[in-house]
Amino acid sequence: MRRRLCLIAISIIVGQTAVTSSGQTPPNPTSTPAEYKINAAREAIAKNSKYVAGYNDLATAFIGLARETANSGFYDDADNAVKTALRLSPGNFETLKVKVQVLLGKHDFDAARVEAEKLNKLVPDDVPVYGLIADADIALGDYADAEKQVQWMLTLRQDTAPAMDRVAQLRELFGDLDGAMDALRIAMSKTPPSESEQVASMLTRYAHLCLLTGQLKAAESACDEALQTFPGYHSALRALADIRSVQQRYGEAVEILKQCELASPTLATRFELAVALQLDGKESQAKCEFEDFARKAREKIALNDNDNVDLVRYDLEFGRNPDEALAVSKQEMDHRHDVWTLDAYARALTANGDAPEARKQLQRALDVGVKEPGIYYDAGVVENLLDDRNAARGYFEKAIAAGETSVYYAPAEKALAPLALSASEIKR
Repeated sequence: MRRRLCLIAISIIVGQTAVTSSGQTPPNPTSTPAEYKINAAREAIAKNSKYVAGYNDLATAFIGLARETANSGFYDDADNAVKTALRLSPGNFETLKVKVQVLLGKHDFDAARVEAEKLNKLVPDDVPVYGLIADADIALGDYADAEKQVQWMLTLRQDTAPAMDRVAQLRELFGDLDGAMDALRIAMSKTPPSESEQVASMLTRYAHLCLLTGQLKAAESACDEALQTFPGYHSALRALADIRSVQQRYGEAVEILKQCELASPTLATRFELAVALQLDGKESQAKCEFEDFARKAREKIALNDNDNVDLVRYDLEFGRNPDEALAVSKQEMDHRHDVWTLDAYARALTANGDAPEARKQLQRALDVGVKEPGIYYDAGVVENLLDDRNAARGYFEKAIAAGETSVYYAPAEKALAPLALSASEIKR
């Protein structure tokens, strides 16, 4: 897949982020794409209560509304529509595909992969099913199989928007950031403007890639375009808050996150708001937000849809609870081995004095190829604890190489200073 995409990428215009398509805008400009589709599906069902495709469309629209609002409750509405469709038409292939999307939305990734693989055996040339398997694989950390599934998408239907969207995800994980940006440009160019949430989502991810490659102005422009495309979009607001924090404009980051929290309240946003308040010097407010986040996150520890990675970070950086961090990260590792879970587990191991095992887990993440400054920084900390100065120095330098657009730039510089080679060391 990586070689193939090198050829595909030649056809795009580098730097172009505007989308072009013949897609039609929904008749009601005040409706979001998902709201419009929900109304259309309900109208179809009202005309024929046994219309299976109408329930499939309704479920898909509720999935879209969950994405638009970050409200996972809409996956329950989607699930109810799926159940109705299956009662009317047991074993309906299209309905079962929507069911997998619901499982993915609820973060039941193991079940989603099992169900998607069953569908793949039934109809081996259905391209979207390969994408569903890949989505579950990426969430679970099975990147090798995800690559195989996406390659099948490319083989069967080449550079469609869904395929290139997933290519971008994998390229980022494999450390090919420029290739990821190229793939996102292709995906955006093939996505109808009427699908404004999808376009805004890709623009937000593009902004993140710009930050990783030190392009602060481009990141800000991509966020602005995302918010113009889908006003108030939660992911874009969070990304813009990240940019303001990098710029040390913490007060603005706080206000942006408050806006996001008001429109789309999630625990992830609550945690980021608490961090921004802390950075802005509002410690009492930050403490209240942190405590509320931790209390609610602990209630969800055993659920599929949880905030365990953020809870681990809270425990280690703010809550001073390394024991809980280790227990939570171990539990998460029982279900998935994506790079973020591996990193969280490694940090918890480090805080509990097990640097050798932390090194192993970080190496698993780094072997994927990911180029995240935070993971490089964590690896440097572990190697320093294990007295491997050269390895620690190398990782801190990689964290610094991401540039000042990374929040790990200053910590990595500080950690690197004592490891600088002296003249006598160089001679030896």
